[in-house]
Amino acid sequence: MIERRRFLACAAALGAWPALRSRAAAAPPDTRIPFTPSNGYVTFPLTIAGIAKPVVAALNTGFTFSFIDSKRWTALGGRHLVPTGNYASTTDALSIGGAPLAPTKIALIDGLDGDDAKLGVTADVLLGFDAFAGRIVEIDFPHAIVSVRAAPASAAAAADRGAAAFTYEQYQPHSPKLLTFDGFTFDGAPIAVQLDTMWTGNAILFPTKFATAPAFAPANAPARTYEEGALSAVTVKSVTFSGKPLGTDVVAYVPAGKASIPTTRLAGVVGTGMFANRVVTLDFGAGTIAVS
Repeated sequence: MIERRRFLACAAALGAWPALRSRAAAAPPDTRIPFTPSNGYVTFPLTIAGIAKPVVAALNTGFTFSFIDSKRWTALGGRHLVPTGNYASTTDALSIGGAPLAPTKIALIDGLDGDDAKLGVTADVLLGFDAFAGRIVEIDFPHAIVSVRAAPASAAAAADRGAAAFTYEQYQPHSPKLLTFDGFTFDGAPIAVQLDTMWTGNAILFPTKFATAPAFAPANAPARTYEEGALSAVTVKSVTFSGKPLGTDVVAYVPAGKASIPTTRLAGVVGTGMFANRVVTLDFGAGTIAVS
């Protein structure tokens, strides 16, 4: 997981950019490519116009825009287009398996490779979800396949498969807008969560944000950190999404002492571990998420 405070200055600079529109070109083909589950992260080849060879991207649903280490960008042959202090940005064309992605903002960050090494992720680019505007992304975790296709004009198909609507809400003031949705319950308590594919555990829960917080029992699992705050493991007896069971006796994490707590309605973060045996479909046209 990326510490958001690390990028707040960059987010402010990029936020001043005009909104980027989805490509007006023909709809992207239905593209299916294998991904590498690198220590729980979803990584795959990404083509950037102007760079000779495909780079490795890690899907990052915890940010709207994308990141790359500034030295790595230069080594790959990328060019700086909009310098902003220690940052620079580009909207070069991106594609996955021949399928063009939407124009997006890429922030060049000094020292990002060191942060990635601490996380255990091997990737050139942390690819934010703006790149999938107007598209459907399906992440088939059991078979390690990522699919990208054009979103239909109608949201009827999404409604038929019981998908939940998502919105874009901030974690704290000045943070980027996050993929936020309802539909999850933890031991019967319904909460709004953020999907973050850079968190490789099952879930982080903030009991002080619950309307009524269950009494979670401690779990025998290693402690972790989040936003520079310590987390302790707990056991959630039952997790559901859209009324369907996702797991029992699930290990989740809660703040242990000082921690960064959302100031919005977010009460939890769900990561890739929660979907190890599932298929997650993100429809950025209809604004829905489905789990099967």
